[in-house]
Amino acid sequence: MDDAAITIGDDVRIGPRTQLLPAQHPVDDHARRQEGWERPLPISIGDSTCLGGA
Repeated sequence: MDDAAITIGDDVRIGPRTQLLPAQHPVDDHARRQEGWERPLPISIGDSTCLGGA
């Protein structure tokens, strides 16, 4: 599900193998039956953010 917007701010550092995954699904069983299994949600990364692990 790569049809959601991803916004990346200024001075952002993204480490190797970092994944931005916009696909979300409801955790509640009742909501899952009504809303479906997955839907894309936008991702917004603010300025001066560092993503990745050591």
